[in-house]
Amino acid sequence: MKINLSPPKNQMVQAWLLAALIFSVQNGVGIAGFQRIIFMESKQDAWISIIMAALGIHVLIFMMFSILKQYESADLYSINGDLFGKYIGSLLNMTYVIYHLLAFSVILVDYILIVKTWIFPEMPEWLLGALLLFLTYYGVTGGVRVLFGASFLVIFITAWMIFMLFQPLSYADWRMLSPVLSASPAELLRGAYRMTLTMLGYEVIMFVYPYLKDKKKAQKFAHLGLFFTTILVLVLMIVAIVYFSPKQLEKTVWATLTMLKIVRIPNLERFEFIAISLWMVIILPNLLFYMWAAFQGLKRTFRMKDKWSIIVTSIFVMSLVFTLNTVDKTIKFTDRFSTFAFIATVIFIVFIYGWTLIKKMIVKKGKSI
Repeated sequence: MKINLSPPKNQMVQAWLLAALIFSVQNGVGIAGFQRIIFMESKQDAWISIIMAALGIHVLIFMMFSILKQYESADLYSINGDLFGKYIGSLLNMTYVIYHLLAFSVILVDYILIVKTWIFPEMPEWLLGALLLFLTYYGVTGGVRVLFGASFLVIFITAWMIFMLFQPLSYADWRMLSPVLSASPAELLRGAYRMTLTMLGYEVIMFVYPYLKDKKKAQKFAHLGLFFTTILVLVLMIVAIVYFSPKQLEKTVWATLTMLKIVRIPNLERFEFIAISLWMVIILPNLLFYMWAAFQGLKRTFRMKDKWSIIVTSIFVMSLVFTLNTVDKTIKFTDRFSTFAFIATVIFIVFIYGWTLIKKMIVKKGKSI
């Protein structure tokens, strides 16, 4: 496999768009109801767990760019081949293709579950799944610039919805945030770990890096994108803590959507219906990125043509959509994927960061001899 990529100029994008991409990919279906999961671990100190998780991801971003700077213009697929050889590298690449398809499926089935619970309880799962899958394929065939363009659009939609949360603040009880630091360090760490799925998406750096024009500026924009995500998630967490009672928050599956439920606009009784409809646009960059990354892995590792990639990925995704047709199955699948995602995007990144450092030291030692 060719290590350094040379994308055509019409597929290259400015580095500042990386901030928009990271922000959009991180803020998908997870922000609809992450509050309950984190609150169950670290209670009113859940906001501290979010800060801890964000700081850890900032360190991971530093590691990812340290790895990428060892190459001229490479992505994780080619780096795996360079570090681990043809066969182990191909096995790792196949693992990441499966990871991307699972991430796509988690977002898809979770959104379908939200739509069925809140709007259309009798709607068949395959219908919305097939529609979103078709929309994703249409976007992916447009190239990586479509991915960045959709991400930039989502920023405005997300920002608009945040202003709707000012109404729940009128019912806030700020005493719910105290006492501060009542959670133990272990509870805070567990809360930070449970943020894995919500803040997933920073790994996009390892796949779109070759398509950035001014690569030297990319790292600061990656940190900036994560910073905006952290602010958004912190606000949603704090508003949920002060709006709900502790027992209510532990039982509320989709806290963000529930808070939007009290928003009242003239001539519009159920604002959450509008929010859920707009959420399809919000999750679009997630779907586009994970499917695009899966296509890249199939094409680069196995030289699979787009026609067969569409067939393979469609069978994989739709089989999960048909299988995960209950709330319990979806929750279990999401929890298991969260563990897999932690291994793929945290442990493995730290591992190859150490591996590249060792390789660099060996090369320098060989040159000095």
